[in-house]
Amino acid sequence: MNYDSFCELNFKNPKQHLSVLETPLGMRSFGQSVAFCNRCGLCLQSCPFYLLSLEETFSPRGYNQAIRFLLKKVLSPIRSRKKLQELSVSCTLCGRCMQACPGQVPTPQHILELRRLLDKRFLPFTLYFLMRLHSKHPKIFYTLARLGLSLRRIGVIKLLRFSGLSCLIGMRWMNQLDRMIPRSSKNARKQWKELLQTKEEAPSLIYIPSLETELFLPEIGINMWKLACINHRPALWAHTPTGLFEYVYGNLREARKQVKKIIEQVDTLDKKEIPVLTDSIDVYNFFKQAASLFEDYPQWKERAVQFAQQVVFATDLFPEDLKAPTPFTTPVALEYGALFSRQTKPFQTIEQKLHTLFAENFVQCRDRQADLPAFGYSFYAKDKATQIRALALRPLENQHVGTVVVLSGWAMMEVSCKKKKTLPSLKVLHVAQLNG
Repeated sequence: MNYDSFCELNFKNPKQHLSVLETPLGMRSFGQSVAFCNRCGLCLQSCPFYLLSLEETFSPRGYNQAIRFLLKKVLSPIRSRKKLQELSVSCTLCGRCMQACPGQVPTPQHILELRRLLDKRFLPFTLYFLMRLHSKHPKIFYTLARLGLSLRRIGVIKLLRFSGLSCLIGMRWMNQLDRMIPRSSKNARKQWKELLQTKEEAPSLIYIPSLETELFLPEIGINMWKLACINHRPALWAHTPTGLFEYVYGNLREARKQVKKIIEQVDTLDKKEIPVLTDSIDVYNFFKQAASLFEDYPQWKERAVQFAQQVVFATDLFPEDLKAPTPFTTPVALEYGALFSRQTKPFQTIEQKLHTLFAENFVQCRDRQADLPAFGYSFYAKDKATQIRALALRPLENQHVGTVVVLSGWAMMEVSCKKKKTLPSLKVLHVAQLNG
């Protein structure tokens, strides 16, 4: 049996698949990676969707078995398309199963490969169109986004939401986004706007802000900038698509183009091996595995490996005398939600720092039943996302946590959305806001 023939199933565009996958135990071809799953079932209790459905099909073991049947041509990607779409939509790509798996099987990457095979647009059309616009024409996108935020501030979005007109014009997703966006101060927006106008001719660090930071959470960008300024002369590369959206929801070729463009821009700088800073753990994880995008492009693979080594997170910039911004009298917890993997260096570093800062007041909730669904899951699986979010926050409620530290803007928005009803007193801090 040739387990490496998966891309042959996609006759229209075989290059839309990765030829190898990067795993914690080394590089594997797609077929080898799927074959590593021995169906032991240790992943079942780690999967939030399985805990909600209790159906074997919607478990990491079930996902891998379905893909194995595709490879063996027991399942037809055409006749079984509807069930395969339902299966691929259920996964939140959180990577909890990979952490529980003895073989470190990257099931989230398998699901992404399945999505590319199905070639289905999972996001609502208008949202998908806007995100593609962000990838191809960022200036136009940000002009439209700023217009939308201005309309939201004067109440137009709220009117559309409560009148039901947003559903009629195909923007139902806007209702969910409106609930997720936290309030930002006018002063923070003003400071961020001033930062966008700063220029650094000879930077020693490049800061690429995430989409959610640029649009909704200027406080994160300001704190990241302050961290960067401690030991560096940072340059802010605003409105820079990272390729993550295209990698998860769009076109793999477009994802390569976005990453190549960033690598080319970095390579044109005078200083070699300049750090590239991101404020999102999702973007960080994506950049760190950039080499897998170029396995079939040797001239780019080496550059991608070098680029991955240059990528840093907020935790890499922490001063040794890190101080919490305010005294904490209630328990502090860390939110482990991330795309693809929670077994990365930033989580290890922040755990150590939280132990140092808060001692016994730091509560570890590693055994929680779920992580927050990230990066758009709420827009196409609203009901399930709500239930998964509740599973993730239940341990915080049970242990009377007063502050939760997150590693991405989307996680901050997800917590802010849920806590309004169940945990109104919970304070949410991005990791960059820990430096007082």
